[in-house]
Amino acid sequence: MVALIGPNGSGKSTLLRVLAGLLTPSAGSAAFNGADLRSWLPRERARHIAYVPQDTAIPFEFTVREIVAMGRAPYLPPWGFETASDLTAIDEAIALMDLEPLVDRSILDVSGGERQRAIIARALAQQPSVLLLDEPGAHLDLRYQVMLHRLLARLNRENGLTIMIVSHDLNAVAASQRVIVLLNGRVAVTGPPNVVLTERVIADVFGCRALVDPHPRTGSPRITVEWGGP
Repeated sequence: MVALIGPNGSGKSTLLRVLAGLLTPSAGSAAFNGADLRSWLPRERARHIAYVPQDTAIPFEFTVREIVAMGRAPYLPPWGFETASDLTAIDEAIALMDLEPLVDRSILDVSGGERQRAIIARALAQQPSVLLLDEPGAHLDLRYQVMLHRLLARLNRENGLTIMIVSHDLNAVAASQRVIVLLNGRVAVTGPPNVVLTERVIADVFGCRALVDPHPRTGSPRITVEWGGP
């Protein structure tokens, strides 16, 4: 479970899209299971890697359930219908993101946070081995931000799901196993949270002062930004 942090324009979303196979790197390569991502057919790649972008435009009146069901597209034959295992995967993803009361609602009629949960559920319905999330908590209220991070930690721990998450919430990413800091398109610092999330790194990378101390319950780094003062 890896967190990717850095200031705006540092290349976080670009790196995530490269890892999703949506962009070809201008130099070097991106590989999955030892094979260059360019060699994977999109359908095959989508069975292994799921990607949740920052913003998803949905211009049509799909229901929430139909949006989640789209995550099974890589497994369906042309013009095919969902099997029992597909329907189970859809139902499980809906339950994981607490969407049962919304399944028959139009995706255009739900709130931004509810739509975000549906998009995350769509990715979970793919049953990937790698999940790439670009600021997934940006539209979620506090309850669902906590729920999402607990869910991700559980899926990582129990199912072996590899997760990379882009976030500006340094306290949330402190629960990751590894943190990568990007600055000007390059890796500036990388390591476990207690090594990376320091007052010096935050000052050097983000240009602001913060107090970092151990969380009294978890022991993870706790970041308190100094909003006021000189």
